[in-house]
Amino acid sequence: MGALLSWLFSFFTREGLPSTDPVSVPETKIPDEFPNVLRFCETSIRDLTQDDTEMQVEFIDAYFESTEEELAKLEAALAANDTQNAYIKSHSIKGAARYVGALKVAEHAYKLEMLGRDGRLVAVRAGMPALKQELQETETELRKYKDWVLQEKKHN
Repeated sequence: MGALLSWLFSFFTREGLPSTDPVSVPETKIPDEFPNVLRFCETSIRDLTQDDTEMQVEFIDAYFESTEEELAKLEAALAANDTQNAYIKSHSIKGAARYVGALKVAEHAYKLEMLGRDGRLVAVRAGMPALKQELQETETELRKYKDWVLQEKKHN
């Protein structure tokens, strides 16, 4: 199943495939432990997985893994002054974030993607600290949600 999830994430973050342009994601009521609706919206991952809790956990884990890899590749692209790969890696981070409902990460990555597309690597570099901070904060929210999903699974 892990290989399938990796393939799915790579499929949905490639250029020219299903769009990840800004979309309106409806807010939903989520447990009080998750007050940052704009940071993480569970609707995206619940819709993607059709409320399959096991799949939600696997998608969250795949998101963590793929984002870590793509962030490292983005940093390498910036170090090499590689505009094209900076654009592509920002695009990949954005796409993966949107699929799991990490909306603020997606917003930051989208801004970096557009800057990379325009060849503005200095501005992409300047935006990296904000992206990294949001990735950390979102990871905390996703881990809380994952724990809640696992707890709910035990009770059902």
